[in-house]
Amino acid sequence: MKLLRHPPIGCRAMMLVEALIYISVFFVILAAAGAAYSRVLDHTRQLRRVAADIARAVDAGERWRADLRHVTAPPRLVQEGPLQALHLPHAGAEIVYFFDGSNVIRRTSPDDAWRPFLNQVKATRFVEDARPGTTAWRWELELLPGPRAGRTPALFTFLAVPPQPARP
Repeated sequence: MKLLRHPPIGCRAMMLVEALIYISVFFVILAAAGAAYSRVLDHTRQLRRVAADIARAVDAGERWRADLRHVTAPPRLVQEGPLQALHLPHAGAEIVYFFDGSNVIRRTSPDDAWRPFLNQVKATRFVEDARPGTTAWRWELELLPGPRAGRTPALFTFLAVPPQPARP
């Protein structure tokens, strides 16, 4: 049977230094991976917020288009300075859209209270878009940027055509 001999003291010290170097490299790689993971989580949160903003704006635009498609008389745009109100006559009621500076609010009848329709809005305007043979309406909308604004602002344009009165 062969006796195991210990390596000389110089070799043992070299193995210890190598182990410490490997451990330190491991921790540097682990720290870089942790920082990258943190950035990925942050970008994921921001992406979810932007996707939710887009979904809110598209839902509001579809609701506005449905209201405009069901008018019983031509829509009326009331403008006083920078303020705009879009009046959409419906059977027995009138739906009004108004921008209060940071929210688009909606009222379904003169007796009804104003209700928030779309919040966190930077700017909005309603535009009557006359075209040959018809008049379309455009709703231009810009949402407020989040805490870490992206390079492209959240701009939306919705277009709808109210029903045309029957010609005799």
